[in-house]
Amino acid sequence: MKAGKVLLTGIIFGIILFSTFSLLDIDPIYGGIVGAILVGAIVGKITDITPIKYASISIFIYNVIVWSAIFLFTSEGRIVLGHEKAATGIFIGFIMFSIIFYSIIGSFSAFATYNLKTDNQDSGGEQI
Repeated sequence: MKAGKVLLTGIIFGIILFSTFSLLDIDPIYGGIVGAILVGAIVGKITDITPIKYASISIFIYNVIVWSAIFLFTSEGRIVLGHEKAATGIFIGFIMFSIIFYSIIGSFSAFATYNLKTDNQDSGGEQI
């Protein structure tokens, strides 16, 4: 599959997962980890080359989109942005650290899924 389609699929799937976890009142930390694993698995399954790069980029982009929307369109986000610079900087730093952490987790998931897919294709699809 082409790079643009892989990235778009990962981003849209990630946004859907994030909003679903938000509606179900699942903690954003755990939801982010589960979402990163699932997006990494999807990207690793549909990509032909470099699943780690595509998973990292798509997870990073959908997290930035979602957290930006949360900051801009919710009352809690406006409260955080309305505080002093130090408090806002610490919170945004924590969010960026979390996004990088999710990207690493999703990259491992994409790598494992891609290797399982290519190993299964190399062996002719036989199950051991």
